Amino acid sequence: MPPMLFRGYSLVAAFLLLCSASTLWAQDPFGGDDPFGGGNPFGAGDDAGDAAGGIFGGEIGGGVGAAPARPPQPGEEAQEEVDPLVLQLRRYAAGSPEQLGVAVREASRLRLWSELDTFLGTNRVENLSAAERVRVAETVGQALLTRAWTEATLGEEARESLRLLREAVATAAVDPATLDAAIRQLGSESYDERLGATRTLLQGGNAALAKLAAAAAAAEPPAPRQRIIKVLRGFGSSGFEAVAPLALYGDASVRTGALRTLAALDRERALAMLVTALHSRVASPAERELAAAILRQIFPSLPSRHEAELYLVDRLRVANEAYRRSRLGFAGAQIWQIDAAGTGVEPVVPTPTVATARRAVDFASMLQRLGSLHPSTLSAAVRAELRYRYLIDSIFGLEPADFAPLQTAWGEALTDATFLSRLLSDALGQPVGDSLAYTFDESLGDALGAPGRGGGVGPGETLDDPAAAIAILRWMAVVGDPDVVYTTAAEPAPLVAAASHPEPRVRYEAATTIGALAPRQPYEESNRVLDRWIEMSQLDDAPLALLMVNDALSARVLNAHLDQLGYRVVRVPSAEALVDAVAAGGDLQLIVATTTPPDMVAVEMVDRVRRLQLGGRVPILLVGEPTEALVTIGDRWLAPLQQIPLPQTVAAVAATLRPMNAAAPLPPLRAAERQGYALQGLAILESLAGEQGTPQPYDLLRREQALAEASQRSGFSSESLAVLSALGSPQSQSLLATLAANPSLDAELRQRAAEAFAASVERFGTRLSRRQVADQYERFNLERTPEGRAAIGRVLDAMEAKVGVSSQPPQTPPADSAPQPDPTPQPPAPQP
Repeated sequence: MPPMLFRGYSLVAAFLLLCSASTLWAQDPFGGDDPFGGGNPFGAGDDAGDAAGGIFGGEIGGGVGAAPARPPQPGEEAQEEVDPLVLQLRRYAAGSPEQLGVAVREASRLRLWSELDTFLGTNRVENLSAAERVRVAETVGQALLTRAWTEATLGEEARESLRLLREAVATAAVDPATLDAAIRQLGSESYDERLGATRTLLQGGNAALAKLAAAAAAAEPPAPRQRIIKVLRGFGSSGFEAVAPLALYGDASVRTGALRTLAALDRERALAMLVTALHSRVASPAERELAAAILRQIFPSLPSRHEAELYLVDRLRVANEAYRRSRLGFAGAQIWQIDAAGTGVEPVVPTPTVATARRAVDFASMLQRLGSLHPSTLSAAVRAELRYRYLIDSIFGLEPADFAPLQTAWGEALTDATFLSRLLSDALGQPVGDSLAYTFDESLGDALGAPGRGGGVGPGETLDDPAAAIAILRWMAVVGDPDVVYTTAAEPAPLVAAASHPEPRVRYEAATTIGALAPRQPYEESNRVLDRWIEMSQLDDAPLALLMVNDALSARVLNAHLDQLGYRVVRVPSAEALVDAVAAGGDLQLIVATTTPPDMVAVEMVDRVRRLQLGGRVPILLVGEPTEALVTIGDRWLAPLQQIPLPQTVAAVAATLRPMNAAAPLPPLRAAERQGYALQGLAILESLAGEQGTPQPYDLLRREQALAEASQRSGFSSESLAVLSALGSPQSQSLLATLAANPSLDAELRQRAAEAFAASVERFGTRLSRRQVADQYERFNLERTPEGRAAIGRVLDAMEAKVGVSSQPPQTPPADSAPQPDPTPQPPAPQP
């Protein structure tokens, strides 16, 4: 091209470029239908462009190539020149929501924090509607919103505006109408629409996941099922977990679609659902056909019903092991539950213990649908369901109606005394009977990775399961068959053995159940059950902590710390006394001991405590120099054991105890629970004492001293006074008479004690000695108050009425003189 022609073209191009630029510059950015005035001069809403400078890399308000500022003339004040870009941003901040979004976006990108503080500090965002806030936030972009949120120099009003914008985005992301529309857009022919819908759904979190699960399981999904499944895969394993409840517990109209979706998401994880659908009693023909078609792609032949039971039992065993390893009290786990209509799911965030128990009960539900099960399989499945029901509702089983759905689902086996005893024995970790044999046909065992074929643990494996045991004990009380306390074996029946379980709730529930069953014939270890009722009656509001520390100063420090944490501290002088106190029972929740006991080495002390039935679960905190031997013995037992130096603060003790308590299968007893068990124990003892003289397997008189102590511990409640009255022994009558005459007690308690004494005399006669009878008359003569004389007078009337003797009333001493003994009435001879 000739040079002149090239030069001519260059001039023309330069002229056109200049005209175009002048035209753009002359346009009003707020004019016309375009909200940005014919183009956005600030670029995209991302992190493009270094935020340290302007949009061309230079500093705002100057830089390389900038025209020098005109120096102020004489008489003029120096004024700071405002960058044209800042002026333009200010105009935008006063415009529409989209323009405000552009101003906020560019100010955040360029780090103009003072300008941003002005834009957001004028209450503009607060005055916008929810939809307008969403438009502003979408214009700014999530990345720049986050950048502005982390800027510490912004004022409170600006931060509140940013919070409203972020909240608007989060709310819009879970809007049901928006999510439904996005799912329908997955069926669009436009790639851009499908991409936008996918982005919207992936940002919707649990709300979008619930919508996707319901859509994928529907008989007629709103978009192609494969496209919905593709989005579900973007949620990882959560997608499978959200759809699984629909395949197991959903309405019949969604189970087939849910099963198809699970197989597409993860065929290996869906095996349990598939073999269940193949042999389920409640599966529809469509479910069976789908399961058979998928399983034929995996195995040479369809799994038999026996193999399905084996596989599901093994999955249940794995879930039980996960439950065993779970820890109580830490939030963060998530499960999905079916909604009321049975066609959708809802997220729930329980503790990991409840979450793992729910996974176990899912496999139990699959086993239940197979129909007739081996006894060991039935026991494992029922225990999993009872465990879960108790964990989500600690009062489950207190009403007989709670068990009606279980009896309907599992059949009449739940009312059989033999099966109930086996169920409880398995829950206590003492399995009885045979286990299901592992026999797999063809290559199914290899394909399923069956346990037992290589010497693995069989499906009859059990674990000590306190939560399930409590529900079983309550079910035994509902069934009401007293035969469960009897056994032909040398050991006590499982129900009686549960009364000595290391978990307080289990032993108290067992004792309560035996009291409700009221067996009349002697049975093995009946006196131990009586001891448990007495132990229950002595419970108070605070848990028990045993303290055994040699150094007096250290003992005082630890005693004060434990007292502030709410424990009732009992100090013991030696390791031998510590072992005896553990064996005595009670709501013992903590042992604090020195690493250098005076009468035995610490290793032996820990070992002896752990070998006691009631000491197997108690947390032990050892204070002093740690030793390797103690670490070794701590690994030998499952219960928590911790070694620490002497803690100087309550917070240090609490921080040490927190993980120890969290390791327990159940939380410690609450004050209301202790009070409830105490009342139940007293009520049972009152009932037994009222039946003195009738055949029963308990000897209350041999525990008279313990009963008196229990009555005192309870504050001499009406129930405890009734127990003392029903004993009818010299000691119990003497205690009641002493209470009636005690001037330090309130008049109401004294009168109740006198009435209890009268009832005892009416039933058993006067058991007091002649000297004790004379003491009652002397107490009456010395009593000044009318209420006291009425109480003691009731005692005297009861004794006189029993022997048919009436004496004249003793003389009342004058109010202003010292009381004098009244020699007139003579005590009658006591009635043996």
